[in-house]
Amino acid sequence: MVRDFRGMYPLVTLHLHQGSPRQVAEMLLSGEADIGVATEALALYPQLVTLPGYRWTHSIVVPPGHPLLDVDGPVSLQQLAKFPIITYDLGYTGRSHNDDAFTQAGLQPDVVLSAMDAEVIKTYVELGMGVGIVALIAPDPERDHQLRMLDARHLFEVNLTRLAIRRGNWLRGYAFGFIEAFAPTLTRAVVENALAGIPPLPSDSCPCHAGAGADAGRQPSAGATCRATSERICAYSRSSNGAHTTRFGSSRSTPTHAA
Repeated sequence: MVRDFRGMYPLVTLHLHQGSPRQVAEMLLSGEADIGVATEALALYPQLVTLPGYRWTHSIVVPPGHPLLDVDGPVSLQQLAKFPIITYDLGYTGRSHNDDAFTQAGLQPDVVLSAMDAEVIKTYVELGMGVGIVALIAPDPERDHQLRMLDARHLFEVNLTRLAIRRGNWLRGYAFGFIEAFAPTLTRAVVENALAGIPPLPSDSCPCHAGAGADAGRQPSAGATCRATSERICAYSRSSNGAHTTRFGSSRSTPTHAA
């Protein structure tokens, strides 16, 4: 996404910042950032206009030879809860959905370590400290040779990453370009309508189901990742000296950005 944006607007400087979802919301409210993206928290602020970006799920990562790899059929929450858990910090990357699933099943998982960053989680899984729960796209088969991935889509609720803009904020043309590079369904017209309080068309209400012609509203295939970027928070803002500047804050946990 960042590479595509830089190709379209080579004279715009992009600054990346990291923070929690609530910190991203605060950047938007203070005017430090113009655009925010996060899975948690943004929809809780009435001063922000939020738009659906993409849907994504979690996966389980374990070292080679782990007992969960020998389970016949999909892993259950009961089986998963037998092992120490390493996952995201509270408030990051869909952690609340994971906690809710265990609670509803009457289980108390042993979370031995939590982190904002999936790379940290994977590192400690490699060291044998526990079983990791990360965003589906966080494992990289080319780099994570010492890890094995198990499907967890049936265990935890699907997460929705949202893009947010402060109500009344005025965006330059390249800001709309940044948004569309992040989620192609969020065109300038869609964003301007949202800022003006105009309800979206049904096909625009969920980027995972948006499309054209016969594809409009179609349910994505079971293996679709819906363009999830995994655990980030970006921030995008204008500089005060007239130069074109984009500030992108990232939290390195499942999809959270402020720009």
